[in-house]
Amino acid sequence: MKKRKRNHSTLKEVTGDKEYRIIKYYNEYVNPNDGIQAIFELLKYSIENKIYSFLDLKSIKRTINADLKYLELYQRFSLLRTLSKQELTYDDNGFQLHGHTYESLDEVEKALDNKAFS
Repeated sequence: MKKRKRNHSTLKEVTGDKEYRIIKYYNEYVNPNDGIQAIFELLKYSIENKIYSFLDLKSIKRTINADLKYLELYQRFSLLRTLSKQELTYDDNGFQLHGHTYESLDEVEKALDNKAFS
C-alpha cells in the first residue's frame, strides 16, 4: 500500500492525540525513516554549505518530535504485544485485548500487570 504524505499541522486533529490512533496513522500513512532521513540530509547540507535561510526549524522540530513520539509508542506497544502473547491489537476504537478495549497503553499495562488474562 502506498503511504500518503502526512501533514503534521493536522496530526493532532487526525489522531485526537490518542495513542492507538497515532500508531494506526503512522502504520497506514507514514514511514518515519523517510522523514527523519530527509531532515538530516537537509540539515547536513545546510551546515556544510552554511546556508540556513531556507530552514523551517519549527516544522523540522515538529516533524522529528512527532516521529519520535510514534516510535516511542510503537516500541511500547510491541513490548506489551509480546507480553500479551501477540494478542494485543488496535483499531479505530482503542487497544484490544481479550475482548476488552483500552484507551491507552497505561491501561493495557495495568491489565497485564494485574494478570487479568492469565
